[in-house]
Amino acid sequence: MDAVPITRLAPSPTGGLHLGNARTFLANWALARQHGGKVLMRIEDVAPTSTTTTWQDDVLGILQWLGV
Repeated sequence: MDAVPITRLAPSPTGGLHLGNARTFLANWALARQHGGKVLMRIEDVAPTSTTTTWQDDVLGILQWLGV
């Protein structure tokens, strides 16, 4: 089977990206890149009163800083 991997990251929307999230995302990104796959980021709005778009921007900024 020559399936292309699709990996994902789904950090908690109630807190910032932590080292474990970053490590998992980097591993998934490397796997997908090596095999021509994709990486998806899923952001759930499970607690609308405690989440902000600033948090989402922070997560995206950190991932850009990591180079992924």
